[in-house]
Amino acid sequence: MGAEMTRDDWAAFQEMASGFAKRSIRPILEHESPDGDLDRVPAVLKEAHETGLLASPDPDAPGFETGVWGRHALSDGPLLSLRLLSELAHACGGVAMSIHAAGLAALVIGMAENAAGLKAGRAAVALSENGFPPGFGTILDPSRAEPARIETVAEHKDGWTLRGRKDFVYLAPETDAFVVFAREGSEWRAFLVPASGEGVRVEDAGHRMGLRACGLKHVILNRARAGDDALLKFARPAPEAVMEYLRTWWLGMAAIGSGIAKSAEEAARGYAEERYQGTTEIIHHPAVNALMLAQARARTESCAAVTERAALADGGARRSLLAAAQAKLTGLSDAAQAVTDSLQVFGGYGYMEDYRMEKRYRDVNTLKGAGGSARDLSLLIARIAEEGSR
Repeated sequence: MGAEMTRDDWAAFQEMASGFAKRSIRPILEHESPDGDLDRVPAVLKEAHETGLLASPDPDAPGFETGVWGRHALSDGPLLSLRLLSELAHACGGVAMSIHAAGLAALVIGMAENAAGLKAGRAAVALSENGFPPGFGTILDPSRAEPARIETVAEHKDGWTLRGRKDFVYLAPETDAFVVFAREGSEWRAFLVPASGEGVRVEDAGHRMGLRACGLKHVILNRARAGDDALLKFARPAPEAVMEYLRTWWLGMAAIGSGIAKSAEEAARGYAEERYQGTTEIIHHPAVNALMLAQARARTESCAAVTERAALADGGARRSLLAAAQAKLTGLSDAAQAVTDSLQVFGGYGYMEDYRMEKRYRDVNTLKGAGGSARDLSLLIARIAEEGSR
């Protein structure tokens, strides 16, 4: 499919994502464990790749152009991928996060002028250190401690040597490479590094509350070696490439949050229409319908609206990054509250595993802290606003 897409094309992709979620993702949750049968996730991601829902840096892959974070996102914006992620998260936020992480790595590789020469399978982006995203000053200059400089260092001598550590890297199962952002002096560098390469060690991040269908690792680089051809040569200034990655990362998480919130509100509404209190269904109780469900729907729609509005923001890399940070901050707050409102409809049953409400609650609240806490985002928003006022 070419770059020009009609409304019918968009509708067809969204319908495909919705059908895929029902056919392939929902069966995972039929398993008795709290997060479903996670052993089935790799097969689901393989199917997503084959059907074109998951992008790949390989030009011959079905989703190269229009899957989640396919090249279409670079030319026409992120809106299509965001809607697809929301549809997938309606079934499972963790699987959607896996597709988001893998597709976004393909997009970052696609931003490089030498992308065609890079041999990349399934990859993940390793940018943040100590679990924190770089602040705005650090984005502009990775050696600047605003709030903390990038400690992953690249040195060039007979190829590249990388030293440092990337914590809390979200990735799809069977990831075989990392896009590692490092600094050479005060300049950004990005490399495609094999996960099994010399000097690369990958550690599991341990137990976490939610999004368990998506991997979470620490990447340790102990004099890791990378050839000259592993360097990504971005067509845009490197700080703008970092901003584009963060913008897309945050928008995708907000879209996943809106999908989780929508599924929670629909599940709560279905429960309220079937559950009786006295002689009538509880949906007729004002506290349920006029407060919990109405507020859940309003907050769900608010999250979706602020995410799509941020996706359409223009005015350069800084303004787009600002809009994305605001969307993650406010949109995911709305989504998390919508899930809480929906869970309350179930009463005590909402905290049991039977209805999967507690899973939605865990997933959406994990999203709130992933890739930058509310404090991190607030500081970045304030810093960009300060720059704009000068």
